Amino acid sequence: MSDLDLRARFLDGMSRAAASVHVITTDGPGGRAGLTASAVTSVSVDTPKPSLLVCLNRASRSAAAILENGVFCVNLLGGEQVALAEAFAGRGTGERFDGGTWITGPTGCPVLADALVAWDCKITKSELVGSHHVLIGEAEEVWLNAPRLPLIYANRQWLHPAG
Repeated sequence: MSDLDLRARFLDGMSRAAASVHVITTDGPGGRAGLTASAVTSVSVDTPKPSLLVCLNRASRSAAAILENGVFCVNLLGGEQVALAEAFAGRGTGERFDGGTWITGPTGCPVLADALVAWDCKITKSELVGSHHVLIGEAEEVWLNAPRLPLIYANRQWLHPAG
């Protein structure tokens, strides 16, 4: 099997793995920025502070800002927040932060006021792996809103409770 065939099959296989959708935001000396991401997971609750892992494409301008700022906020989107996911994926029109109500977290990151959950984090480790930066961030604050179904991405499409 060629490397190109393996890559294509890998991508197709990963597209079938359902994942929750997040908007990752930052602000600081590197500027205010954000992007849509599904590569987010918990790492540990028992480090000095609970920690998350986020993977960001190294070609993204938002990834560069996040690295320069040293902070990020992971905003877990609800099923009804497709427009925000589209905007932060670069598919919307207008300014990304025009949608939603934003507050400022302890790290200075924009926090989506009605995210299902928002984790405001400081980067403690960063490693470039192939096409992506793998970041570990320790949570400085966590916001919980009323439980509802999250926005999911699978089979290269948004899946949400509204249909």
